[in-house]
Amino acid sequence: MYKRSNAPSLEEMSEIETPKDSSRDAAIKSTTGSCYRKGKPKSGQFGFSTGQQPSWRGLLIGFLTPFWLFSFPIVLWASLIVTFASNYFLMLTVMQAEAFTEPPYNFDSASVGYTNLAVLIGALIGLFTAGPLSDWTSAWLTRRNQGIREPEMRLMTMIPYGILMILGNLRTAFGFQYRWDWRVIVILGFGIAGVTVASLPSIAATYAVDSYKSITGYVFSATSIAKHVYGYGISEFGTPWVQRSGYLPLFLSNMGILVLWIILDGVFWIYGKRVKSLAKDSEVHKW
Repeated sequence: MYKRSNAPSLEEMSEIETPKDSSRDAAIKSTTGSCYRKGKPKSGQFGFSTGQQPSWRGLLIGFLTPFWLFSFPIVLWASLIVTFASNYFLMLTVMQAEAFTEPPYNFDSASVGYTNLAVLIGALIGLFTAGPLSDWTSAWLTRRNQGIREPEMRLMTMIPYGILMILGNLRTAFGFQYRWDWRVIVILGFGIAGVTVASLPSIAATYAVDSYKSITGYVFSATSIAKHVYGYGISEFGTPWVQRSGYLPLFLSNMGILVLWIILDGVFWIYGKRVKSLAKDSEVHKW
């Protein structure tokens, strides 16, 4: 649990929880005067381009920074969680037609498509539970930590969703391999896949963003790069692997690696602040 030897006084706690003005806000106010925080969004801000000619240096920084962030342990870990959790659903979409169109199921294409309704329902459950549960856990730990909030407080929320992910993978892998009743595979396997896709990536990405708020956009770019590279591998080599070795190696390998990444959140729970301090002077925060 987070405890500090020098506990802040009540006055200091109130200043922590309700800051009057950050140094950045004060700097902006000094240059903008009475116009500060009185602007309105304009339609041009939502276009594909702002109309300004970017510099080659800016383009190069924007392209290379997401790759540079993989040297940040927290961003790398969050990218791996997003990658392996999201591509669990990709494995289902790639393999479901091959599995359900063969005996004993003999589904037509429409029936195969309808099985994805279970994923949708599971995703809705994950969306409506992961955020509130993560916020509640963080708020509860903040109260126990004398009102001081830490990004690592969200990590405990991954435990129940990690257990669900294991159960869903086992149901799907063994169900496909040994031709279990389709209702077991779809309701439990596909449904839990939806919960997994909506919960684990959002918790991991939120932790990374909370840790490096100044580079939020680059953090999401890094996670997207990792996810799509791995997704290409699943799409290209997943089916031949299943045809050669069955469903178990593909699904259980992805599950085992994802379990490893989830277990590693204990490292950040204990040493998260120390890990973040390693990158506090990085030039990436100034770009």
